[in-house]
Amino acid sequence: MLLAVLLVLPAMAKAWTVGSILANTVNLIGTIFGVAAVVYFLWYGGMFLMARGDPAKTAEARKGALWGVVGVIIGLMSYGIVQVISVTFGI
Repeated sequence: MLLAVLLVLPAMAKAWTVGSILANTVNLIGTIFGVAAVVYFLWYGGMFLMARGDPAKTAEARKGALWGVVGVIIGLMSYGIVQVISVTFGI
């Protein structure tokens, strides 16, 4: 039993490096961001459908969709910045 623990411990220690924690965190945040972006665009797409030609509701839906695009661009830029930092520092 002790031999099995001693053989498994180095593998477990290697699994929890700063790089792996950062990669897992970035992947989790990216997944949450992607789901939120899809829900956001579905919500404002539904608002476009429910507007039925009402100029005020259409303008509100268009404004929401525009801010959704801005949010996606900012999210992609932040992902790129994290990638540049991780490559630069070898994380």
